[in-house]
Amino acid sequence: MSWTDPDPTLFETGDVFTEGNFKTHVLDNLLALAHPLEAPTTADLDVVSSVAETTLYSVTVLGNTLGTVGSVLAELYGDTLYNNNVGDTVTLRVKFGGSTQLQGAAFPLGTLDAARQPWYLRIVVANKGATNSQVLYASLDGRPGNVTTPVVGLGRWDTRSVGAMISTSAIDTTVDQSLLVSVQWSVSSANNSWRRRWARTLIGQH
Repeated sequence: MSWTDPDPTLFETGDVFTEGNFKTHVLDNLLALAHPLEAPTTADLDVVSSVAETTLYSVTVLGNTLGTVGSVLAELYGDTLYNNNVGDTVTLRVKFGGSTQLQGAAFPLGTLDAARQPWYLRIVVANKGATNSQVLYASLDGRPGNVTTPVVGLGRWDTRSVGAMISTSAIDTTVDQSLLVSVQWSVSSANNSWRRRWARTLIGQH
């Protein structure tokens, strides 16, 4: 299914809706618009005092909901504390279909700071004309610091304002697939915290 420009002549006063017109011009178009995949995640999740890779957010993209050119947009907001040691690093990973698709090199967050700083992570997964071909894009807006070579994908998270990464994958979206974001500290400390405050995912079948 895809977006179809509505035909006003099919919905004039006194017209009787047909099942086909209603599906094409209303139901399919509503699914083509970006709409919530599920209710927003509003609970805080703090990754602190741990060196374990921890799931920050996860959502299931149901099979056949993307079609061949659909996309999902995940948005995460939160804050971070970096006040233990300037050598400490953090690793962010974006996984789709059970495998890591984007992973910047572990990076420090610049200088130590006893005050929390905000971050915003935006992720897009879009099918490229087939149900098993995707492009993934993610951008991280916040305070992360030094430039390093990525582990998976092209680009970087680690600029002092906005960093971005892009990659491709070949995941079968005719079956359920997970979109997952994880975070991992290099050192366990109460002064190293990466906290999710809110997250949601929108989906559009186009």
